[in-house]
Amino acid sequence: MKDIDVRIGLYPFKVMFVSYSEMDGNDGSTFHNDRTIKIRDDLDKVATELVIRHEVVHAILGTQGRVYQKKFDLEDMCEFIAYKTPEINDIVERIMKEYESNLNEH
Repeated sequence: MKDIDVRIGLYPFKVMFVSYSEMDGNDGSTFHNDRTIKIRDDLDKVATELVIRHEVVHAILGTQGRVYQKKFDLEDMCEFIAYKTPEINDIVERIMKEYESNLNEH
């Protein structure tokens, strides 16, 4: 499956679908230093979308400088949900369209 390039905030990210053996037991991982998101390539469609959503949130938090923040108060969460939900939906929709297109090519 080919990689998918997306923009998260002001930053380009590459979404890669990789084998289970490359994931150290995780379904997905976000690497902030090289702006890469890796997703297991053997998940079903529903699980794939959920993992993508989860990893996109990690990526957004990283672009906000909150990658190592362990606790969020109510205001942090309200701000994130209010301002980032449309962006998350747009990013996930784009990734899923390309993901499904890649599946149909094989």
